[in-house]
Amino acid sequence: MAPDASICRFLDFHKFRDLFANEELYFRRTDLFKETDPSEALPSDEYVRAACGLRKYHLDDERALNNNQAFARQNSEAYFISCWQLFEGETLDMWKTYGNGVAVFSRFDFLKSAVSTMLDDICLGIVHYGDKDMTGYNLIRFLFTKRRCFLKERELRVVLQSYDPVAGSNRHYD
Repeated sequence: MAPDASICRFLDFHKFRDLFANEELYFRRTDLFKETDPSEALPSDEYVRAACGLRKYHLDDERALNNNQAFARQNSEAYFISCWQLFEGETLDMWKTYGNGVAVFSRFDFLKSAVSTMLDDICLGIVHYGDKDMTGYNLIRFLFTKRRCFLKERELRVVLQSYDPVAGSNRHYD
């Protein structure tokens, strides 16, 4: 990606105010995106079956599938995402879906520089849509893969890895 590529982030006014007041980026825990996309950070069942050699409707293989998907969901609790759009022009779809406040514009090199100073592990990359060209079974790759219906978003993600020092990746426990 070109260092001077334009990117934007849609924020509601609360997050926008917080960005300027605290000078901190907003990251959301990955598993909480399931409210709007139940498949967030998860491969499709069909992909898991193909990658792991599992047979559909075979009891032991369906248990293995459930185990793989549950582990991927649990693992996603240790990752936090900040979503940006590779800006190529304004679209009504993006404003309709995410434009309930303001859009903040920046450049890829500025974002990369800002997150490079963080102490936690950071992954920065472009989201791929659909699993057609995906190979292997990699939980980080799943964080950067979304269903094809989200293609219009042209998303760039900053993924922060932060395990709970006591619970590990088990953040769903009170």
